Amino acid sequence: MQAEINGREFSCLRDTGSNVHAISKNKIAESDYISYSAKYRLFDGSVKDFSIARIHAETPFVTGVLEALVVEDPIAHLIIGNHGKVSGSPLKEWLHDSNSNNDRKEQPRYANAVTRTDS
Repeated sequence: MQAEINGREFSCLRDTGSNVHAISKNKIAESDYISYSAKYRLFDGSVKDFSIARIHAETPFVTGVLEALVVEDPIAHLIIGNHGKVSGSPLKEWLHDSNSNNDRKEQPRYANAVTRTDS
């Protein structure tokens, strides 16, 4: 799926099993970084320190200013986790509108990654 990040279009993935958002390091400017970092436990149990960037994102699941972990080589340019006011379903304004001239909305494609289950 596509998302707009700081005014430019990039790939985006909704990860319902993540508690954080992540952004590709090579898609942000130095001025997007904020002054602190955070430690997170990864799938393999290791703990890693991540820089954090503040970005403006327009996605099917959330629109607005987000803080995201800066990741070297993620599977999508922006990964939307469950942090903040994230919708589980695509927001209405991203759904197909036959009266719209916005090409981004003409044929939406959505992708979700489920990385945990509630059992």
